[in-house]
Amino acid sequence: MANTIQTGLCRLSYAYVFSPRPNDDPTQKPKYTASIIIPKSEKRTIAAIKEKIAQMRKDPKNISTWGGSDRGIHEPLRDADTDELKCEDPNYKGCYFMNASSTKKPKLFSKDRSEIIDPDDLYSGCWCQFMLNLFAYSHSGKKGIGVGLTAIRKIKDGEPLGGVVVSADSWDDNMLDEADLQDADQFF
Repeated sequence: MANTIQTGLCRLSYAYVFSPRPNDDPTQKPKYTASIIIPKSEKRTIAAIKEKIAQMRKDPKNISTWGGSDRGIHEPLRDADTDELKCEDPNYKGCYFMNASSTKKPKLFSKDRSEIIDPDDLYSGCWCQFMLNLFAYSHSGKKGIGVGLTAIRKIKDGEPLGGVVVSADSWDDNMLDEADLQDADQFF
């Protein structure tokens, strides 16, 4: 557990935490994944991650994993304001982010530490704490520090990201003519 990090309040995004996401590479196992949005105001979390990365870069075992040098390794903590894919996304503005994954299902908890079993209770956009495990990797010509997703603790609700919420009241009959409604009845 030497490379374990517990975050402060961060936002869950791209959450595949109840069932694993199929891997693009069919030879690899499906993974549970999440993007962790870390507000730049969450200074303790950012400092803890940066400190752990610095320690890992100096560890002789990790340097050996990387082929004798830490030069050119991928670091997991990225600045969304300068990332070419995230800089236009308003949900990532003023934040850092990390992607985490695991072949094992992460433990999912509510604020009171009871287990979450309903997928509607933990979603992209809610605010959580994360238990993460950083590890050195060298695979298929790529080397760096990966992030294992160990556990998530939901602290509070947030604006859902991504999918649109639709209810029965979302439909506007003014977009239909009376004849459309009557014609539809004859088919049923």
